[in-house]
Amino acid sequence: MDAIYIANEVLRRPGLAYQRLDSLCRAGVVEPSVKGATGKGSRRVYNEDDVKALLIGERLRVAGLSAAAIRHVLSGLRRTRNLTGSTCVVTDGRGVTCLGLWL
Repeated sequence: MDAIYIANEVLRRPGLAYQRLDSLCRAGVVEPSVKGATGKGSRRVYNEDDVKALLIGERLRVAGLSAAAIRHVLSGLRRTRNLTGSTCVVTDGRGVTCLGLWL
């Protein structure tokens, strides 16, 4: 069985505050795969790929990408199953390039 995480466990990872986690989810940048929020006080439940996507999404946001651009990048990484860190994503804040394997 894959590991699952609630928000408090996700926030133990460096580089992500609760407000940013909430904002990335509300903007649809990352949607919890295990269980989405269903109202006030409900808990989102994430799997390992969701956590990786959140961390990548936050790095891209800090680099200046819009929510729509981040969704596009993460969609491509998920589609090619490249959330493992084996792909180098480069941005100038406007565009994004994925450079094959990062060794």
